[in-house]
Amino acid sequence: MRGRILKTPGAATAGIISGRDGLRYRYSASDLHWPGRSLAAGEEVDFEPQGTQAGDVLVAETSPRIRGRRFWLTFFLAPVGRISRRQYWLYGVFVLGLANLYQINSHNSVVNWFVVFVTGWAGIALAAKRLHDLDRSGWWVAAPVVPAGLAVIGARLMLQGSSGTLGPTLAIIGGAVAAGLSLWLLFSLLILTGDAGPNRFGTLPPPLPT
Repeated sequence: MRGRILKTPGAATAGIISGRDGLRYRYSASDLHWPGRSLAAGEEVDFEPQGTQAGDVLVAETSPRIRGRRFWLTFFLAPVGRISRRQYWLYGVFVLGLANLYQINSHNSVVNWFVVFVTGWAGIALAAKRLHDLDRSGWWVAAPVVPAGLAVIGARLMLQGSSGTLGPTLAIIGGAVAAGLSLWLLFSLLILTGDAGPNRFGTLPPPLPT
């Protein structure tokens, strides 16, 4: 049954849960399935009614603690929705910068690759959300990839001593286009103000939970 904590248990007193059936149930700290932690008044829980006693008390899926964890996972890893310029500066630049600094100073190769993968994907997801705030597709994050790839191909042709102008042309034009798109992306992500109202990617960016 779903319920809400009205009173937490003390050393000599029982806690009280208000069930959805309108009844009140007593519980003790030993009934909690929340090892090493206590629940606060107002917290939503699931429990098994046993007369007037609540057993097997669990933190509900709708609890702010659970919602908060899910929010942060979605915030960093799902390229959907919108984030504001301020949120991108704080989390896209500062937090991910610290994470990458840790990766550089780590001597564990497995940890390095894991941090590179997670922070790299988080960086893409946050950039896509920021572009959504400008009513632009998140796919623009990948815009510099193709011309940069052409520039690399051109550079390899030049290093291999291939004759003709194909190598230098690809290297120069591809590099210039990739650099231009990268600068445009940085300007959009860091400087431009997002839409003042709802757009095709959703409503205004929500405030972050504490």
